[in-house]
Amino acid sequence: MASTRAGSTMDLDSQSFGVRDSDREDTNQDMNQTIIGAGLSFTKSQTSPAKGDKAKSAAAQPSPAHLFRSPLTIVTIKVGPQAFQVHKELLTKNSRYFEAAFNGSFMESKDGKMTLEEVQPADFGFYVDIVYRAHFNPGISLRKEHTGGSLSTKQILTLWSLADRFLDDVVRAMAKESLDHRLGLYSVTLWKSLARKREKDDVSGRMGRLQDAYYQCLDHDIPFEDLIVEAASNCPPQVYVDCVGMMDPEFMALVSKRLVLRQAGEEVIPRKRRAAGTD
Repeated sequence: MASTRAGSTMDLDSQSFGVRDSDREDTNQDMNQTIIGAGLSFTKSQTSPAKGDKAKSAAAQPSPAHLFRSPLTIVTIKVGPQAFQVHKELLTKNSRYFEAAFNGSFMESKDGKMTLEEVQPADFGFYVDIVYRAHFNPGISLRKEHTGGSLSTKQILTLWSLADRFLDDVVRAMAKESLDHRLGLYSVTLWKSLARKREKDDVSGRMGRLQDAYYQCLDHDIPFEDLIVEAASNCPPQVYVDCVGMMDPEFMALVSKRLVLRQAGEEVIPRKRRAAGTD
């Protein structure tokens, strides 16, 4: 299966290593959303900021265990043609961006409304979905048993990007853990197993999904491109040969360099063992 940089929709799945279109549709229906980064801005209020505003607002919030036992404030986030009604206390809980907007000296704190530019409604909705899930289930991961469906690597990468823009360390850490997990699954052993048991199109499709993830990282300043190249370079030489003509030359050049270094390292170790008489 050939993969091109432009217009490709292939993505990884942390559980099955491939998301079918029907799986992706089910996930989007269940979670209502996907993710992408955003360019954002606040409107500065004419009122000068008062000292200790942040500390006062934090102290005024009820404890997480009792959060919904008292009336909460609803804020409106307009994203494209859609408007999201979100509990302010949850939105500002871990996001320093929304904390500053709705509890600081900006106009948004007065009218409880914000417009986000360059954000897809589905993407912001997915971010909000994860914020709520993490509040009610602290310590959850982005595995499908916690999210209601399998997520693609594209979704996780854009979730990381959006959380980074919103200065949300909790969601960003969840996305990083998920990416580390699924990319780590692409070991030498797994690639060899795939090469033996799967059709060539399936194996090349996996390489294509890694390539797509690599370019998404480059295009959106997401710092996981090296892990992606490492995962791809764990493939056997025959898989590389089967894929090299179908992939982007820039990506495959990086993979080939890493693959050669790995192959050389695997050959050097037995030689050292033989020289030491340990074999």
